[in-house]
Amino acid sequence: MALGPLTIETEPVEEEPLLKVFNDPIHGSIELPAICVAIIDTPEFQRLRHIKQLGLTCLVYPTAVHTRFDHSIGVCHLADEMVQALRKRHGPKDSRPIDITEEEHLCVMIAGLCRDLGFGPFSHLFDQRFMRNKEKDYTPGAMSAKIFGEICKKPRIEKLLQENNLEKEIKFIQELIDPPPGLWENDSTRTAYKTRWFCEGRGEDKSYLYLIVKNTLNGIDVAKWDYCARDCHFLGIPNSFDHQRLLKFSRVLEWGGRSEICFKFKEAFNLYNLYRMRHVLHMRAYQHSAKNAAEIMFSEALEEVDKSLTIARKDTGLNMLFGEGNLSGRVDNVHDFLSLTDDIYRRILLCPPHPDIDSARAILQKIDERQLYKLVVEATYSAKVKEDEISLSAWKALGIQNLDSHERLAFIETVYFDYGVNREEPLRNVHFFTKCEPNVPFFLRKEQEPRVLPENMLERKIRVYCKSTETSCRDNIHEGLMQWWTEQYQSGAILSTPPNVICPSTPASSQKTSPDFKANVHKREPHLEENRAKRHLSRDLEDLPSTSQQSRRSERIAKKMRTEEQHSEPTKDTTTIQEEALKKSFHVVVENARDNWKEIGRRLQFTETDINSIDQKERGDCTECMRTVLHRWTAREGKRATIFRLMEALKAARNVDVMEKVSDIANELELKE
Repeated sequence: MALGPLTIETEPVEEEPLLKVFNDPIHGSIELPAICVAIIDTPEFQRLRHIKQLGLTCLVYPTAVHTRFDHSIGVCHLADEMVQALRKRHGPKDSRPIDITEEEHLCVMIAGLCRDLGFGPFSHLFDQRFMRNKEKDYTPGAMSAKIFGEICKKPRIEKLLQENNLEKEIKFIQELIDPPPGLWENDSTRTAYKTRWFCEGRGEDKSYLYLIVKNTLNGIDVAKWDYCARDCHFLGIPNSFDHQRLLKFSRVLEWGGRSEICFKFKEAFNLYNLYRMRHVLHMRAYQHSAKNAAEIMFSEALEEVDKSLTIARKDTGLNMLFGEGNLSGRVDNVHDFLSLTDDIYRRILLCPPHPDIDSARAILQKIDERQLYKLVVEATYSAKVKEDEISLSAWKALGIQNLDSHERLAFIETVYFDYGVNREEPLRNVHFFTKCEPNVPFFLRKEQEPRVLPENMLERKIRVYCKSTETSCRDNIHEGLMQWWTEQYQSGAILSTPPNVICPSTPASSQKTSPDFKANVHKREPHLEENRAKRHLSRDLEDLPSTSQQSRRSERIAKKMRTEEQHSEPTKDTTTIQEEALKKSFHVVVENARDNWKEIGRRLQFTETDINSIDQKERGDCTECMRTVLHRWTAREGKRATIFRLMEALKAARNVDVMEKVSDIANELELKE
C-alpha cells in the first residue's frame, strides 16, 4: 500500500499586535502603535515609573504622586491627536492642503513619548535646584535626546524602525524632542525671524512639526496640555482649559517664510486660560512655600551626599549604596545618569550609619517628621531690582556679612510667577486667523486682547525661610527684616508693605514686631511718609481735571508742599493746629464717605481684618470703628501725613466732593501755620 506524502501540521505563529490599548484616567483608552509600545518596554523608559512628575509636591497634596511615565504616554496620545486633526483639516479639498506622511506622524508621536526621558530624581528638583550651580552642560531636553539615541541602538527597536522606514529619522526625532536654541526668535517688529532655518530633520515647509511636542515659540504644545489636565486632576484643582476645542480650531499657515500652527481668533480667551492655568498651578502647587522648603532641604541633603562621594571615591560601602562617582558627575554619561531615580531618597534615609552620610540622613528625617524650614517673610519686589541685589540686601539686614555662615540660620530664594515663554505678553507670538480669511495669519493688537488680562503678568517674590525649629529664631529673623522691608518699600524696591506694620496692634496679626523697630517707626517714618505722600498728591492734583477754583487751590497746595522743608520739627502750637485739622478731616470722611469706606480703607492699606470689621458692624458702631482705625493710622503716620493720605485715598475712591472738603481743611491748616 503506497503511503501518501508526509504532512506536518503547525500552529500559525501569532504576530505581534499592531496596536496596544492603555487605560488613562485623563484621556481614556489610548491606542499606541507597536514601535511606541516597544520603546515603552525598554528599561530606559520604565525608569520613568520611578520619577514623580511634581517632585515633593505630594508632601502638600497627598494625591500628587503621578509619574513621568503617565505623563509621557499622555503627551504621545495628544501628539497623535494633533497630527490627525491637522491632516484632516488640511486634506485635499482644503484651500491650503498639507502633506504629513505616516513616517512624520510616527516621528511626532515618538518624540512626545520620549520627551521626558532625561529628567532626574523628583523631576525639576534635580535640574533647577541640585544642578543649578554646577558647571555642567545638562538640560532634561538634551539628555532625553541622548537617551533616545541609545534606545535606537537596541536590536528590537532597530528592526521596528526599519519596518516603519524610520531608520534615517533619528536626528529628526531628536530635534523634535530638543529643538535648537534660538530657532524661533523674531525681530522687535515681529515681521521676520532673526535666524535662518538650521534644522536638519525637515525644512521650513515642515517647520510646524517642531511646534507640536516642544514649542519654543509661544509655549502652546501638547506637553503643556497634558500636564495642565493631569496635574489638575491629581491636585484636585479645577482645569478651565479645553484642549479638545483648541484641536478643532487650529490651522497651519505660512508667515515669515515658515509654516506655523495658528488658531481661530475666537479661541484667544481659551489660550489665555491655558497660560492662566499654568500660573494658577505655580501659585498653588509648583511654588508652594512648604513644598519648596522640603525641596530646599532635600537638595541640601543631595549636596552633602555629592560632596561625600567626591571625597571618598574608593569607599566601597558608599559605592555599593550610590554607585561609583559623585551624583552631579553622572550627567556626563547616559548609562550613569539612568541609575538616578527617586529611590535615592530612601537609599539616603535607610543607609547604615556612616559619618559622611549622617548629616544628609538627618535632613531627610526632619522632612519625614514634618520639621520643614518655616517661611518667615514673603514680599513682591520690583522688576527694576536684580534678584542678587535684593537677596544680598536681605542678608545684610539680618546682620550677616559672611554669607558662608548663613546655612545655619536662614535660606533666601527668589521665585517667579509668570504666564510662560513670553512672560509679560503670553499671546505675543501667537498667530490667529478669522472665519472670513482662514489663510491670513495675524497677531493680536492691544485692543483685541481679552479684557481680563492682568496688568502685570510677571510677579517676582523674595522668600526668607528659617532653618531652625525654635520660635525665638524665627522671631529674630522676622524682627531683623521688618525695618529692611519698610525701607525697601519706601525706596520702591519692594512693592508691598509688611502685613503687620500698618496696624501692629491688630489682634488678628500673629506676627511680632520688634519694640526697637516700633520706636524707630515713630521717630523716623512720619515725615518720610508725609513727604512721599505730598509728592504723589501734588502730582495727582496737577493732573486732576476740575474747575478753575479747584485748579488754583491745587496749584497753591502743590507750591507750598514743594517749598516746605522735609525734616522740619513741628512746634507745640503747630501740633495743636494739626490735631484740630485732623479731627475736622475725620469728621468729614466719616460722615460723608460712608458708601466708600471699604475702598478708602484699602487705599489706606488697612488690614483685611479692619476692613471686614468695618463692613460687618452696624451703622452706629461702624462710625466708631472707622474713627478708631483712622486714629490708629495717625499714630502710625503722624497727623499731617494722614491728612494728605486721606486726600489720596478719596481721590482714588472717586470721592471728589469729599476730597475738596478735606482740601479746604488742608488750606486752612497751611494758612494758620
